[in-house]
Amino acid sequence: MRRDGLPGILVLLAFAVAMTTSAFAQTPPPGPGPMPRGQRLGPAAGPAGLPPGLMQRLQLTDQQRADIRALVAQHQAARQGANTSLVGLRQQLAAQVFAEKPDTGQIDQLKGQIAAAEADALAARIDLQLRITRVLTPEQRAEALKMTSARPARRMPRGPNRL
Repeated sequence: MRRDGLPGILVLLAFAVAMTTSAFAQTPPPGPGPMPRGQRLGPAAGPAGLPPGLMQRLQLTDQQRADIRALVAQHQAARQGANTSLVGLRQQLAAQVFAEKPDTGQIDQLKGQIAAAEADALAARIDLQLRITRVLTPEQRAEALKMTSARPARRMPRGPNRL
């Protein structure tokens, strides 16, 4: 067997490994990773979870805009403490789940508290939506219904980094 070509083959092999490593180093990692806001689960929602752009498309009067802004501000002020509490509950749950010895009783209790808090948040959001619709004319409500019905469903992110 000839050994004359061996150094050339080794150089070629080293070059191929270097090029492959370089290509992988420039490729972004798979998975969701950090993304701009609004691209995680679809477009951002308008006030109270209404379709984005709804308020512009309904051609609201200045008085309707002011009324809706006041309703949304009132809702946000009322929910601020509850939202902070929900964040704290989720952090406590994560701490229990990833603890060296998770306390399943504590986890069950936190799950119940989080479910109750999320149900309260849903009820408050629906109440806000109902109050907003009272500000609209029948034609505007019909247009809002059309837009809401045509809105694509949100999809949950997929992949190993879903948590």
